[in-house]
Amino acid sequence: MLSGGDHENKEEANDNAHADLPIAVLATQPGGPCVAVAHDTELWLLDSSDASLIQLEDSSTSAPIRTVAFDPSGKLLLTGGDDKTVRVWQLDSRRLLHRWPVPKKISAASFSADGSFAFFADKFGDVHVAATAADATAGPKPLLGHFCSIITDLAASPDGKYIISTDRDSKIRVSLLPLQPLQGAHEIQSYCLGHTSFVTSCVFVTTPDVTLLASASGDGTVRLWDYVSGQLLDTCQVPVPLASVLAASTKQVKAAEEEVAVELAAQEASGAASLESAPSSAAEMDRGDVAASGSGYESDKEDNEEEEAGPRQRAAEMASAAALALAASPSGRYLATLVEGQDAVTILEVDAAACKLALRQCITIHDLALPTAVQFDREGRVWAIGRPRSGESGALKMGVASLNETGTEFESAAEDAVPEALRAALGAIVNGGQASQAGAVGQVNPQLRKRVYTEAETDFRKRNRRDIKAASAAAAISTQSDL
Repeated sequence: MLSGGDHENKEEANDNAHADLPIAVLATQPGGPCVAVAHDTELWLLDSSDASLIQLEDSSTSAPIRTVAFDPSGKLLLTGGDDKTVRVWQLDSRRLLHRWPVPKKISAASFSADGSFAFFADKFGDVHVAATAADATAGPKPLLGHFCSIITDLAASPDGKYIISTDRDSKIRVSLLPLQPLQGAHEIQSYCLGHTSFVTSCVFVTTPDVTLLASASGDGTVRLWDYVSGQLLDTCQVPVPLASVLAASTKQVKAAEEEVAVELAAQEASGAASLESAPSSAAEMDRGDVAASGSGYESDKEDNEEEEAGPRQRAAEMASAAALALAASPSGRYLATLVEGQDAVTILEVDAAACKLALRQCITIHDLALPTAVQFDREGRVWAIGRPRSGESGALKMGVASLNETGTEFESAAEDAVPEALRAALGAIVNGGQASQAGAVGQVNPQLRKRVYTEAETDFRKRNRRDIKAASAAAAISTQSDL
């Protein structure tokens, strides 16, 4: 039996293991030659037309950058991250237009279809909006919320009518975007429900005839949606991880399955309701927006405590390989996604007319291992960033792939397709967090997965929950007052 001190030490170690380490992110300029890359506190803006790095005004940050985004016109660039600050630059002048402080760490960002508004979400479940005009003086305003669930991605529809927000609790929410977003988006158009684990990314698939929504998830699927109605159109299972990756997690999966058997047997013996069907709080009675567990971030710990995952969910999340990121080609014909534990970029083909997805190919880009971000550029080339298979273990590596001359498949470009200036900057990074994230769960934000606790740890956490302590203290004061 562990003592209280031992539990606290193990709890601290568990928190450290779930710390959100820096992960490289990237964005490509719509209709333009620029590629934005961020890792930790560094931001690089590459002009691929002349292989030069562009210097932006006041681009330094004090904490890791988590998201980068261009507006649809390609004239604005936004970053946000753990320093609780959103920055917007005007690219033609390279001038910093806005610097907005926000209450929590930023997890996702996007722009409205006309670029007039910037949307950014935090790990407490709130989405904020701010006007991007150079003379705009009003700061960010609340737009909508996911009730304490980490928001993983944002996307505004090309027609300007909707904003899509995805979260840790497997939901894709489609909200009507009002003409005056600063007044809030209070009307929900639909929910796209079907994923069984956290949603990692969403992207619009736009063709001359139709616009659909695609999403990627920790359940290992990419799904296609009619986002207006919320109808699921098709599901594609991403390739499973390599055998070596699966073997690394075999013990965890077996332990979780054994725990499932023990817990379910105990429930049947006692006649208790299913752990997963019984709500743990009054807030969970409303299944439309389930109360989520705390994000685990330092700034959020005062407000939230982690909920215990159901046994079946814990086993399933361990056993599945997450689809990590998602990008759509300018033509809407292809999707590119990354699979947890895989070095390859997975290409899916979209038949928009038939509303179908098909696995096209898995391509390994030159010397690129465990990529964490992928995007298409204006020419339909695939850009991906991860770490090199060889060389400095903490360095970053970027690769490019493009369709061959016959247009039948994607091929990895030579290493010099990435300009030397950017290769040198990325290669100079050491101990940047990538090496320590290698493995089956290395590319996934640990905050998105439910933590696994033993029965003793769970009991310790329940006894030390802040709300229970506060209630006990209040009851004691009330008792003393009555006396």
